[in-house]
This record gives sequence, C-alpha cells and structure tokens, in this order.
Amino acid sequence: VHEMKDVSRAAADEALISSSIYPQTPSRPRIPSSLGGVVGARKSRGHVSIIVSDLPSLTNEVSSLLSSIEVTLEEQRMRRLDRLKPPSRLRRNWWVAAFGLPAASYLMYKLTKRHGWFYLMKILAAKVSDIFRDHVSEPLHSIYQELFSHTGRLDVADRKARISAIESLKKMIRSWLDESFPKMPLEEKIRLSEAMDISLIEQSKEESIKHILELNSVVRMSLIEMQFIKKELFNALVAMDELMGSNEINMRIAAMTPAVIMI
Repeated sequence: VHEMKDVSRAAADEALISSSIYPQTPSRPRIPSSLGGVVGARKSRGHVSIIVSDLPSLTNEVSSLLSSIEVTLEEQRMRRLDRLKPPSRLRRNWWVAAFGLPAASYLMYKLTKRHGWFYLMKILAAKVSDIFRDHVSEPLHSIYQELFSHTGRLDVADRKARISAIESLKKMIRSWLDESFPKMPLEEKIRLSEAMDISLIEQSKEESIKHILELNSVVRMSLIEMQFIKKELFNALVAMDELMGSNEINMRIAAMTPAVIMI
C-alpha cells in the first residue's frame, strides 16, 4: 500500500507539472468519473492546474483498480487453461468401458442365472476367507511363533529319524566289512563305517551280480545302498529346513504383500 501511495504521489506530481508547463485548450477539462471528488481542475491565465484534494482516497482507488485488473487477468488465464486441459481418464479409456461393462454384465448374469446372488456371495465370502487365512492369518501366526514362542518354527524333516538312519547305516557297513573283509585292519573298518563310505560295497556288487549264486550278497548290498539313499534324503530335508528357517520371515512378509495391497 505504501508503494502504491508513492507511485500515486509521483503520478500526481508529474501530472501537475505537465499541466502547468503545457497549456491546455480553453475548453473545460475532463475529470475521470472514477476520481470525482478527489481530483479538481483550476484554470488560471490560459493554464489548467490539476489539484489533488485527497491523496489517500486517490491511492485507494488506484489500488482497487489494479486489483480488479489482476482478478480479470487471472480469470482470463484460468479460462485459457481450462481449454488446454487434457480429457478425463474415462474419455481417454472409453474402449475399456465399452467392452468391459458388457463382458462383466454377461459374466454376472451367467454366474447368477442358476444359483442366484446368495450362492455367488457365499462363494465370494469363502474365497475372501481363504485369502485372509493363507496370506494374513497364517503368516502372522508363523512370524509370532518364530519370534516369541519357545517352540519356534516347525521342521519338515524328522531330525531324530535322520540320526537313527545314520546310526543304522554305520552298523550295516561295519557288519558287512567284518564279514566280507575279515583281514582288514580295525582302524580302517571304523574309518569307513564312520564316514559311511559305500565305495567297497558298490565294487563288490558289480562283481557279485555276475554270479547267480551270490544273489543273497547282492540283496544285502542293495539294502545297504537303500539305507544310504534314505540318509541322503534326510540330509536334504534338514538342509531345506535350515534354508526355510533362515528366510521364514522374508517369505511370510512376501506372502502378506498381495493381501495388504488388495486391502
């Protein structure tokens, strides 16, 4: 406002000086209608002088005039921007509504034609319940059980059965070595049985399978090999349990992500 007052004073002073220097026509000076009662005119010796009687009122009127100009310019700008606005999302994707609505209507008609709305709502509730149980309830329960319970995560493999299978395999290898290689040093037999090394069993099986009379020996070695395979399966299950246990929380959170996004 103070700046506008200074500008108005400067304009009034300039108008007063110019009117005193340049003579006007003898006709009656025109005073703007918006400044009536504020600006007056006086004629003296062929010159016209403009007298500002109320400078604050003149400043207020000039300020209101500038404000109205700013409002008008802003309205014009908004009208031009409205014309340059892009079309709405519905108008840009009209083909989705044109093809999607009829297809959805036909699908709803086929689903409700035989059993009605109650059956559809029942199936929908069952699906929502399954999604909530699989992707929200069970992951949260598993995370809580792993972090805050004494039992921790439940293993897939039976670790006691694995230990029992390993001990049984060692005894089977030791017994076979005692019968097949009686002259082998005791330390070597213990080393092979503790390492569960079946290389000698495989070599002996290759030789024995050529003779039909050694069928019992072949069956025994095959059973030892089956026990070795059982032990390896237990080892694989235990390794899988350890891998899943180290990534349990990450997998549970990943399983919850789609449900959280849908909610």
